[in-house]
Amino acid sequence: MKGDRVMKTKKSLMYLECINENLNTLILNQEMTYFIMREILKKMDRSVNKRHVKVRRKKI
Repeated sequence: MKGDRVMKTKKSLMYLECINENLNTLILNQEMTYFIMREILKKMDRSVNKRHVKVRRKKI
């Protein structure tokens, strides 16, 4: 009985460690995506400021 409880505890701990690793990976990916998007937006802002593109809209 006690051995079963120890095994369940070890299994639960292993699951929690896996969840923790997955969450850490997710956070890192989110941070990388944020920085990439920020750089893209900076470049887009620069190109818009250089060109002063006018956009016309037409009703269809």
